[in-house]
Amino acid sequence: MPRSSFAEIDCPIALAAEQLADKWKFVIIRNAFNGMTRFDDFAAQLGVASNVLTKRLTELVEAGIFEKTSVKNDGRAVDYRLTAKGHDLFPMLIFLVQWSDRWIKKEGGPRLNIASSETGEPVEPVQVKTASGVVVTAKLAEVSEGRGRNPVYREIKTLVDKRRLKCT
Repeated sequence: MPRSSFAEIDCPIALAAEQLADKWKFVIIRNAFNGMTRFDDFAAQLGVASNVLTKRLTELVEAGIFEKTSVKNDGRAVDYRLTAKGHDLFPMLIFLVQWSDRWIKKEGGPRLNIASSETGEPVEPVQVKTASGVVVTAKLAEVSEGRGRNPVYREIKTLVDKRRLKCT
């Protein structure tokens, strides 16, 4: 039977995908970073069916990425706001903007300019760096199990190593 959930897989990428991997969730989170909090505003801007939006917002609240709060003086209205966990997604969104501008180019240049509100300086490309500032690419990265262990990583390494042995 095909897998329908990654929730039980002990892998950080699978677990993050379980909470985030949906095109609607990404644009809902984008809108929240731009100050949007109300259901009707999300629905109007995104053009998404209300049942789809309700499901995605509920999943984001259940995942702890959004919090849902009642609006004062309006008994029916609620706000959806990013939590600290949600705010931690900011570098990922910036990376997606930069990746898209690099690989899905638009005539006329970048779609967005992102800069510090304090200095006006543009942000640098998102990169993975060591503590001393050395840029680490995928080819230079060395991945190993952490203290929490990762059976999925071991399984991947075993399969890849077997394949390499067969090919040599």
